[in-house]
Amino acid sequence: MESHTMKKIFLPIALGTAMLTLAAPTWAAWSHGPFRHLVFRNIGPAVAGGRVTSVVGVPGNRNLYVVGTAGGGVWKTTNGGDSWKNVFDHEATMSIGAVTLDPGHPDWVWVGTGEANPRNDMLNGAGVYFS
Repeated sequence: MESHTMKKIFLPIALGTAMLTLAAPTWAAWSHGPFRHLVFRNIGPAVAGGRVTSVVGVPGNRNLYVVGTAGGGVWKTTNGGDSWKNVFDHEATMSIGAVTLDPGHPDWVWVGTGEANPRNDMLNGAGVYFS
């Protein structure tokens, strides 16, 4: 009696699943629109990391931004974020608390190291830098 009940339950579920699978559309690469040239890539850690502590731009310039991160240094873009360059690789710390730009001289970057968010993976600061 139990096997007859199982057949009554299992058979419709199996047939329904098969029909949905056959009727499902196939996946295709998106080949049109503004994102057609983008390729998937892994851009960072998935668990602990990637905290941004400071972002600064120049009024009137939508392409120039500088970002300070909790443990990844300072990153700069000159093309509105399409690509980023790490500009703080060779310093004593990678922990950034603040960044700022001089609006009259956008190449002048001030960086305050050390972050104000105490956590178990926090890095120490090493003063203020200017470039």
